[in-house]
Amino acid sequence: GSSRPHEEYAQKLNAAGLDQTAIGQQWFAAGDSALLSPQTVTLPYKEFGYFPAEKPGATGLRFRARQGEKLHIQVQTTPDTGFVLFVELWQEREGDAPRFLQSPDSANRFTQEAENDETYILRLQPELLKSGDYTLSISVGPSLDFPVAGGRVGSVWGDDRDAGARRHGGIDIFAPKRT
Repeated sequence: GSSRPHEEYAQKLNAAGLDQTAIGQQWFAAGDSALLSPQTVTLPYKEFGYFPAEKPGATGLRFRARQGEKLHIQVQTTPDTGFVLFVELWQEREGDAPRFLQSPDSANRFTQEAENDETYILRLQPELLKSGDYTLSISVGPSLDFPVAGGRVGSVWGDDRDAGARRHGGIDIFAPKRT
């Protein structure tokens, strides 16, 4: 989606003049740093974290996905009310600023399909002066549930052939012609 709750919140901070305060400036700097100097992690990945209210912070995680992979990202927060954690997925671009891709739904979960080999950055940042815990998990799987609509598996890898003299070296999927 194109909804940018983090950006809308940043505009509210600016409108209130908080970008001119030390703590407001720390919040903006933390968000920029998370995006521009993220920590590299490998998938699947799970993290438990805490943001203290008195120290504005943000977390940036950088990871790769291969073409055809589907990322499943979920964030749980405690307390689940009064602690707003902005979660954003960005695409890293060589020699250019990262490109915003999406923020999750209200349940703080979303998926992203890698159309090519991609490097992503996930930024987590709480509202100013709020503290709370979070659990983040990023899992990865194939983007195709089944490769042929209306198809069925006819034989699988390793099936006996020639009365057990050899093994089947593939998976046969039967479907109407040209599907």
